[in-house]
Amino acid sequence: MAEADTYWYLEHKTTGRTIILQAGENTLGRHSSCTFTLSGYEFLSRRHAKLIVRGNSRVIVEQMNALNGVFINNRRLDGNRFPLISEDTIGLGVFITGRQNGVVPEKHAIFVLKQSAPIL
Repeated sequence: MAEADTYWYLEHKTTGRTIILQAGENTLGRHSSCTFTLSGYEFLSRRHAKLIVRGNSRVIVEQMNALNGVFINNRRLDGNRFPLISEDTIGLGVFITGRQNGVVPEKHAIFVLKQSAPIL
């Protein structure tokens, strides 16, 4: 199956807003120079993170100038890069707390990484 048959995307935990990732580097933050400018979210840096898409099978998150950090499945990213898999939760500057009962405020940049189904 060709690599164009599927794609990676982020889906906001509450609103369902989707961000379709491009092959290669995808920068996320508040600054207009980012591939995806995310305005209206709290705790987000100007150039917060980079998601690197390598074909159908690999996505890597890289922390950039993230003052409030990057969280993968509610764990703060300690290093600079981390490999991701489908259904990983990515928090930009925030994570889901027990007090929220799994409900994410719309102004928090918490997304689930997903991969589209193959087109037959």
